[in-house]
Amino acid sequence: MPRSRRGRKCASPRVSIASQRGADAFKHACFRLGRQPTCDVLADLRDNGALVLDVQLCRDLEPFLIFLREAPLGIYQVVIYDGFWFFGQDDHYRVKLQAAAQRMPEGILKDQVQLWRLMRALAAFCSLRGRSLAVLELTGLPLGRSAHHNVTVPLCRCLAAAPALQRLHLAGCSLQDRGLAQLLPYLGTGLPKLSHLSLAQNRLRDIRLLARLLHVRAQAQQKQQVVPLSVLDLSGNPFLGAVRCPQESPRLWHRRDLCAPLSRENLLRILCQALRSGLLIKTIRLRYMGLRRDDLRPLLQMLRRELAHEHDGYSCRFPLAELSLEGNELDEQFPAAISNALRELSPPVALRWPYPDQAVPGKGRGSQPVEQLPEPRSFELRKSESLPDLVSAGSSDMPERDALSEGDIDDNDGFSSLNLRSRRETVQQFQEELKILSAMLEARGIRGSGRAPNLHSAGQQSGHAQSACEGSAQQVLQMQARGFGPIRQTLAENISSHSGDEGIAVGTIPDMGLACGFGPPVPPGTYSYTESTEGSEIPGESIPPESDGPPQQPSSDPQRHAKMQVLRSVISEGQNTDIPMDQMMRFALDLVSSDTSLNALAELPGRLEMEGERSSSQLFPGPDERSSHSEGDRPRRSHSV
Repeated sequence: MPRSRRGRKCASPRVSIASQRGADAFKHACFRLGRQPTCDVLADLRDNGALVLDVQLCRDLEPFLIFLREAPLGIYQVVIYDGFWFFGQDDHYRVKLQAAAQRMPEGILKDQVQLWRLMRALAAFCSLRGRSLAVLELTGLPLGRSAHHNVTVPLCRCLAAAPALQRLHLAGCSLQDRGLAQLLPYLGTGLPKLSHLSLAQNRLRDIRLLARLLHVRAQAQQKQQVVPLSVLDLSGNPFLGAVRCPQESPRLWHRRDLCAPLSRENLLRILCQALRSGLLIKTIRLRYMGLRRDDLRPLLQMLRRELAHEHDGYSCRFPLAELSLEGNELDEQFPAAISNALRELSPPVALRWPYPDQAVPGKGRGSQPVEQLPEPRSFELRKSESLPDLVSAGSSDMPERDALSEGDIDDNDGFSSLNLRSRRETVQQFQEELKILSAMLEARGIRGSGRAPNLHSAGQQSGHAQSACEGSAQQVLQMQARGFGPIRQTLAENISSHSGDEGIAVGTIPDMGLACGFGPPVPPGTYSYTESTEGSEIPGESIPPESDGPPQQPSSDPQRHAKMQVLRSVISEGQNTDIPMDQMMRFALDLVSSDTSLNALAELPGRLEMEGERSSSQLFPGPDERSSHSEGDRPRRSHSV
């Protein structure tokens, strides 16, 4: 006797009680129509909770339509198939098929209206009881051949209402590319528990639909939204991804010529790309696809690369464990070699699915000790299958970039010489430099407040106030520098030492004019810029006319130091005179920066006395002179650079 397509056995008492209710519901549906229930259908409903129907032997669909529309409990598997696909070579089955054809010459498969009613009843059942449906098999039903009724629309409704579906068999349904495009949203992410998908013998041609399905499934698996695929059956689709061979002439290509040379390398390339992108799949069936030796080139390259990684120690779990290539134009050695390579790459079953009893040693079945597995080899850098020459390209001891480091590491040979400072040291250095700068600003503010320009009396009081302010500024700077390191303490002491009467040396300040685009520096002591067009207040200083000759070179540093020493001695001798200090210091700076020879410094005391009398007369004019000058006609001070 031929085998029957029975559902899986389930030993749960809850399933047995619900299945008994389903069998009783089918029996009542047959009694209401005056029909005798089929013994095989009742046995499958009662034992396995599965509705199994062979459309070749069934000549009356009314009991099944009523049974599906009432949506009874206890139905977890719906198997509606064409028995000729499985038992067409059996003699006894052929005898039964001839007897059924004599009773009713036109079967369900030849009547598209009956097939459309069956699919609508199945959609009504799934809309109410679809959340408990785990297996749906429609093998051999011509869902894509109907020209007047779109049978794939009820199938889409069934898939949309069955989120717990685990097995979907659509082999021999003649879906073609149009039907697969309609089912693609549900096959991608609409069925998160789908682990067995069969699309065999559906006349598929467009490889882009398959690539889209695998890509969406791989992304959903990486996000842990769907379960891995256990079986993907694409057998019996010889034109899926088939293109004309580039070596053959275009004249030999005919679309309807099945014997024309075709290349199906794109199909294998799409499958390999899906495996590289993270698709978890255990078994792929490519039977009777017309594959040749050259079509398996992408698969052989990927297996060779994975085996090389395995031998080098960079092994990772390869998901593919079985590839069925029966019925293709291949030598026997090719399927055997591929099977051996997959067996070597795939881990043992015990490593993939360990028993819960083996988690704790000494417990479980018979309290037998569990054999300890060797620890896997650990490496600092794992090689990816997309980078085969990673070891030869560079050293394996590559430094890891810190997420809180200051910038990226430059590519150089010696990584040991890099000494990156931590963020705490950088913050501490910034705080110390900020304290030094704030102390400098406070010292300058105190010194500036001690030298008010609007004071008319210049005597001992201003000198004492100035010295007191400078002393307090130095004390503040020293107090601020106590908590610093040795380098910053030295820097603070240098700043405090240079913040006296002499101020910061002008020669130590770098000239950044050329870097900022302001042109060459002006020779010191040559020009005197004033805010008015009148002559300078200082006698002997005037704006020389422009000359075509070369500019005068500034005096050398030894000559400046000598002039500073002479001026310091003159100023120390003339402290008790009535010469204003500001006017004398301004003239001294102009003299040091000019090209005046040292012989002219002998006449310096007489000139300073004359300038002192003139400046005192200008600072303290008489009553007649005060009334004669208005506020707008007051002489302005010249600022020499």
